[in-house]
Order: sequence, then C-alpha cells, then structure tokens
Amino acid sequence: MHITNNPQKGIGMNWNVIVLLINMDLQKIVGESETIEDEI
Repeated sequence: MHITNNPQKGIGMNWNVIVLLINMDLQKIVGESETIEDEI
C-alpha cells in the first residue's frame, strides 16, 4: 500500500461514493415525504 503516493485520490473516490449514497438517501426521504404529503 503506497498511501503516501496520492492519498487524496483514494479519499476522493471514497468521498464520491459517500456523496452518491447521501444523495440517494436524501432523494428517497424527499420522495417519501412528498408521497406522505400527497396522501394527506
């Protein structure tokens, strides 16, 4: 493992995945809240 070569690259890739997961969760929450409001 050559972490000292380019640590930001690995962190950046992981961060992109985390951001995608967060965006998916936010969209899911927003979608559920919208459907709940529509039902009410």
